[in-house]
Amino acid sequence: MTITRMTVTALRIQGFVARHGRMPSSLSELPAEPNKDCETTDGWGRPLRWSYDAANAKFTIWSLGRDGKEGGTGDDEDIYLTNDIKPDFRSSPPAPRSSR
Repeated sequence: MTITRMTVTALRIQGFVARHGRMPSSLSELPAEPNKDCETTDGWGRPLRWSYDAANAKFTIWSLGRDGKEGGTGDDEDIYLTNDIKPDFRSSPPAPRSSR
């Protein structure tokens, strides 16, 4: 569930950038996508975290895992997804990775 929501959120951010030519100011600014899980919480009910690196045109979405704390192993391990900003985005984002 967490990885699916992170992936859908990444696709929604890319779509937003393609339509508006800028990053959203918050995840709540993203429009819903039909037939997609557009919740911006992880599988443990906590908001997904995200940041934007304008200098490198990348954004990262992450979950702190089951325990809600940085680091950890197993279900407590952090999950990260980093994407390049591409206004003409047409393909799926890369697979999320655990820990940094």
